[in-house]
Amino acid sequence: MGIEKEKNWLYYARSDGGRLSVYRSRMNRSGGAGMDEPEREKLVDTDIDPDYDRYLYYVDGDGDLARAERPN
Repeated sequence: MGIEKEKNWLYYARSDGGRLSVYRSRMNRSGGAGMDEPEREKLVDTDIDPDYDRYLYYVDGDGDLARAERPN
């Protein structure tokens, strides 16, 4: 996948219509109540049908979609 990561953005995978998609959102360092909804941008649609019972999905340091097995 090789997504080029930029500073001040959080990259993540989430289900979109039953398949995984990769998104990014601007990091808001101010925190606290009253924060606006974060700016979200879809980067990639995949054909992966996620199995959240067994795996966590994330974008690794190389910009690739990865998964880790959930501990028992």
